[in-house]
Amino acid sequence: MPAKAKQSVRERRKAVWDSLNERQQIFLRTIYDLDQANEANRGRFDSRPAEVWRQIDFTHDPYNRELFGITALQSRLESAGHHSQGNGATMTHLIKKNLIEQGLRPVAMGVMITVTLTREGRAVYRAGNHVAPVSSRQQVDLTERSWQVMGKLWDADRRGTFLKWGYSTTIDHVLIDKHHLAERADGGYGYRLTDHGRTYYRAHWTEYAEVYPDIDNPHPDGIELWPASVDTALARAQARYNGLARAWQEAREAADKARERAARPDPEPMYPLESEGTEMAAERHTLTVESARREAALAERQMRRLEPVLKDAAFTCARDAAAVFTAAAAGKDPAAALEQPARRTFTLPKPPSTGLDHIDDHTAKLHAQATAPTPPPAPKTPAPRRSRSAYTPPPPAPPAPYEAVASYASHLARHVAGGALTRRLHTSRAEAEC
Repeated sequence: MPAKAKQSVRERRKAVWDSLNERQQIFLRTIYDLDQANEANRGRFDSRPAEVWRQIDFTHDPYNRELFGITALQSRLESAGHHSQGNGATMTHLIKKNLIEQGLRPVAMGVMITVTLTREGRAVYRAGNHVAPVSSRQQVDLTERSWQVMGKLWDADRRGTFLKWGYSTTIDHVLIDKHHLAERADGGYGYRLTDHGRTYYRAHWTEYAEVYPDIDNPHPDGIELWPASVDTALARAQARYNGLARAWQEAREAADKARERAARPDPEPMYPLESEGTEMAAERHTLTVESARREAALAERQMRRLEPVLKDAAFTCARDAAAVFTAAAAGKDPAAALEQPARRTFTLPKPPSTGLDHIDDHTAKLHAQATAPTPPPAPKTPAPRRSRSAYTPPPPAPPAPYEAVASYASHLARHVAGGALTRRLHTSRAEAEC
């Protein structure tokens, strides 16, 4: 009976993860990664409470990129192709789901808006991204974080050095005190594996690779289960689309601002008794309006010119990612799948089922969204007035053309990255072939 109750909680949390769209999942994943980095990098003498050191800077208010720069969270989201225009709405949705909390801390000029991952948010992320059933994890000794640190220790040991960390709660309390797999390095600074740790890592690597497939720990025999060149190729294709999408968004923003300038009303006469001054002001206004109209027309032409290039970039991402995903699901060489000459088509490929419901369901959902007819643009509504007492996120920007296709490709690429899907489905077979 207890096992059934625990499984039902996991299923509920997995359903919450599956209900998030691609942008919301990437946002939560990025916060989770920064949260775990904060935990891993805490020093021995860091006595701050968790609600303080778990805070992650989100954005400066007032926002001024040139003056204040951007936060690590914004930088990572931009690298993933998601711009600041939609991040406020995404954050609001995750707050409503009780996955993150918003906070404020004073800075030299204004305030810094922060986000903190809740326990529920951490559990939802883990439930949505860990495929192994609970019973499988209960059969291994180490948690996901402990196994990840074991990989770092093994990598350092293989290079003939030690892990140069000043202090790690995971290593001290779990790998040393509980399991005797690691020890302090000479001089007391850093950590290294014990002989028992080396034997344990080699003996249990396959088991942990199947239980924690998202952890890309090195194979004990140096076997490359997944060629890094495949991830590089997929990332390069995604980066091409993201760069073009940024250019399209910049052109759209330029067109919007230019149209606003062109729509400005004629100025009130500043010199009622001096007709020459009034005429001069009117001439300047006419020049400003004409210049703004020309700028808006140029930006609109640039947007139209980018649309077919964006289409090609998005479908190239999708074709490559689907080919690699299909090869990984079948246990075949992903590099060979990429080398096959792809027919230039704008039909969106759909890879075969993996048998993993949380992946297959989301794949089907994103494929349906990417192949659905483009809805007509929503009518513009006046922007809400900003309150001085609370942060009001700006309205989300319209998506770049073919963003749904690129999101579908990103989803496929993320699940094969580093050989995660291969480890889920074919770890033992891949080892045998190598």
